[in-house]
Amino acid sequence: MSNAAMSSRCQYCDARNPSESHDSSFMTDRNQNNWWQSETMDENPNLHFNESVTLTIDLGTKFYVNYVYLQFKSPRPHAMVIYKKTDDQSPWTPWAYFSSNCLTYFNMTYEAMPTFTRPDEAICREEYSTLQPLYDGEVIFSVINGRPGTDDFFNTPALQEWSTASQIKVELQKMHTFGDEANAERDTLLTYYFAIRKLTVGGRCMCNGHGNDCRPIGGYGPNPKLVCVCNPAHHTAGDNCERCAPGYMDAPWQPATPGNPHACKGDQVAFSALNS
Repeated sequence: MSNAAMSSRCQYCDARNPSESHDSSFMTDRNQNNWWQSETMDENPNLHFNESVTLTIDLGTKFYVNYVYLQFKSPRPHAMVIYKKTDDQSPWTPWAYFSSNCLTYFNMTYEAMPTFTRPDEAICREEYSTLQPLYDGEVIFSVINGRPGTDDFFNTPALQEWSTASQIKVELQKMHTFGDEANAERDTLLTYYFAIRKLTVGGRCMCNGHGNDCRPIGGYGPNPKLVCVCNPAHHTAGDNCERCAPGYMDAPWQPATPGNPHACKGDQVAFSALNS
């Protein structure tokens, strides 16, 4: 058999073989030659009946998220939802819906130029769910752009809450097909799967205005826990600089704003004892 004929046939990928693996870590390794790949419709027939494929991203701490970006190696999904969690105890909140037909699939109206009435309004987009291109298609979710309070983010608590996430879930709900999967032969079913080349989340650590950076506890690993580097001049403490440091509790803790750092104040009793 010629090389051309062999290359046109589907091959099996052995995840135990590094050269054939399509592990989820490949979505974030910055190597464009790698990609994550789901089961095929042959391996999981329920994909034909709209069984979802779910990806969960643990950010390691709370972030103010600006955007979520995906680049697909397969055709983009016919329907997809992005969810977020603020913390481990909070429920999954729908962040964004995507479908080639928002009204049919999600019973939501699509607007090419949406007008937001609330900072925390989840909408449906259609332009990122078309069958074409067959590969390298993008999905871009801008978390805050165009919403009320965008120009005054740190004085808009509802928009801050909307953009805060510690975990993100991408639910691939429906696959694009050519209508040949119902009675297809195995070789055809092997060509239907989800594949993502790149997944990027852009944002900043949620340090309540008392810090700009995060650092991992115990070094970087597969799922590092991150904590804020609190500005020493603000005298705050906690994973997210969410409380006053010991000895600086003379006034209630407050988040910093561009106009006021709201630094914690030293306890007068403690300072008096030190100076006596």
